[in-house]
Amino acid sequence: MKVIAEDHNLIKDWKAEMKCTGNGNSSDNQKAVVSPCGATLEIGVDDVFVTTKKSFYSDYRESFETTESRLTIKCCECGSLTDLEKDTPAAVVLYAKQNSVQKAGAVLYK
Repeated sequence: MKVIAEDHNLIKDWKAEMKCTGNGNSSDNQKAVVSPCGATLEIGVDDVFVTTKKSFYSDYRESFETTESRLTIKCCECGSLTDLEKDTPAAVVLYAKQNSVQKAGAVLYK
């Protein structure tokens, strides 16, 4: 078997519907200060970026830090952040991670 032609548009053509819930990480570990509007959104791969959330745990015996990465969108109506479900296709996850550094800064801080 051999590949005759690759379809790079499969990732670009990915679309999904999701509701603006405000349940999302932000890169500075703070929830969005905007109330979610509840709109149903059609999102594409270029709307998705990676955010991280750090959690700290400490008691008298030990302490440690965990970091969780999530795929997130910013609502075009209200600006609230919402995380994507964990069943997002692997190609979309990879694309978002590869393009996320400059995208997250541009989206979160404009």
